[in-house]
Amino acid sequence: MYPLEFPTYLIRNLSYRLVRIQGVNTSVFTGHQEVFDHGHYWEGELTLKALNKSEAFLFQSFLLKLKGLLGSFTMAFKDKEVPLGEANRTPIINSFISDTKLEVSNLLANQTLLKSGDMLGFSNGEYKMLVEDLTADAQGVALATIEPGLRVYPGLGSSIDINPAKGVFRLSNQVDFVVSNAMHYSFSMSFREVIA
Repeated sequence: MYPLEFPTYLIRNLSYRLVRIQGVNTSVFTGHQEVFDHGHYWEGELTLKALNKSEAFLFQSFLLKLKGLLGSFTMAFKDKEVPLGEANRTPIINSFISDTKLEVSNLLANQTLLKSGDMLGFSNGEYKMLVEDLTADAQGVALATIEPGLRVYPGLGSSIDINPAKGVFRLSNQVDFVVSNAMHYSFSMSFREVIA
């Protein structure tokens, strides 16, 4: 049943950020620092446009199907739904060089499929951003450099969603149903990437 598809056409405002779970230990004697990186996740807030009664009832149904914080949904960040690049092929994972570098194939030879800043959606639900253009060589193979790094490697040969790329999220708070005197409905909520 999960994840459900979030109706992104209803979003009026969206803010999001990458949260890196990091710590630093500084020596009181030398000032030397050690930085520890323990993971990362996307989180954000969104506000829906003013909804009429029928739209609001459909969205309330969507929220109730999520069962609060239990359920999950797929969503593309509103500004990332349409890639900057051509996005005319579906990349296939060939190999992993590291958690932030992977070799992909099934691209048009000597062409740039995606641009730095475009998003990738992986079969394990992870949502990553390209930090360098994805340009294929003469064999249609390219090196994808992403951030943040993959937490779990998806299977070799699996496809990568790009048009649109979506992540898997869950609510991070309870959502109020707000109704104005004019019978317009408004919803605001916080969300966080699901970490399996």
